[in-house]
Amino acid sequence: MPAMVPRYNRGVGMRGLGKKPSAGRLLVALVSLSFLQMAAPGVAISQAQASGEASAGRLDSKEDLAKSYLTVTHRTNLFQKTYSNQLRLGLNICIDKVCQDDLDRAINEAATDASRQYGEHFSRLLAQKLTENELRAALKFAESPEGKSIVQVQDEMVGDTALLAHTLSVAARDAISRRFCPLHANRCTAGGMIAMPTKAPGR
Repeated sequence: MPAMVPRYNRGVGMRGLGKKPSAGRLLVALVSLSFLQMAAPGVAISQAQASGEASAGRLDSKEDLAKSYLTVTHRTNLFQKTYSNQLRLGLNICIDKVCQDDLDRAINEAATDASRQYGEHFSRLLAQKLTENELRAALKFAESPEGKSIVQVQDEMVGDTALLAHTLSVAARDAISRRFCPLHANRCTAGGMIAMPTKAPGR
């Protein structure tokens, strides 16, 4: 991998980002990858009745329920924060404030667009894969004291999650390159790393 220019030293708002996480924190962050939560505009669910169905504010469609689940679990917001933080970790190219501000702006705009697409896609998948009763049960749990506590902890782990995802992706690319490049040197850089394509391959 070509040497990176030291990045302009400024905080990026990630808890624990600059520190190597302990084994315990790495394990917790790894578990959190499968539970990334998000915050997109949506409909709030009122307290569930004893029957397990939502009360007066009953929603009409499964997709409404899925969108509401994304809202109360903060899934879209956490995706956006984790994604943008991971991009910052991988793009250490600026040495001055003007450059870093422009890069941060570009990353934020790209991450916002990606999180919108992610939220739309994820809500459709939830509506397809889960029954109405399952969606209502998920919402009921997310609004319970236990569910709210889990969401809060995951909100606090955004920085650790981004750092872990970046660390694992870099390690994986290194490991793949060591195995691949001796067989296909024309697809790799002079430093022995797989050369990243300029555009996605056609299907």
